[in-house]
Amino acid sequence: MRVIKWRLSFNVPEDTKVDPDWAESHRDWLQVDHDVPSGVVTLENTSGYTIAPGDDLTLDIRVLFPREDPDFEHLDGLKLQQIA
Repeated sequence: MRVIKWRLSFNVPEDTKVDPDWAESHRDWLQVDHDVPSGVVTLENTSGYTIAPGDDLTLDIRVLFPREDPDFEHLDGLKLQQIA
């Protein structure tokens, strides 16, 4: 069964955010929410990009970190959920 609605979330350190220009360029199909106190970024598809069983999902996300640090090379708490 094809996944039509999905939510991707991950944790970011303090003073980190999704690039506003990147978010704006994807706003026709993706809603971006950043809960600053908890450090959780959520991306939810609003239309278009569905996922078929067995297909890989490639999504480039531009995240702005406060400084260069090897700890920022991976996203912690990465989770993909089907929501409909």
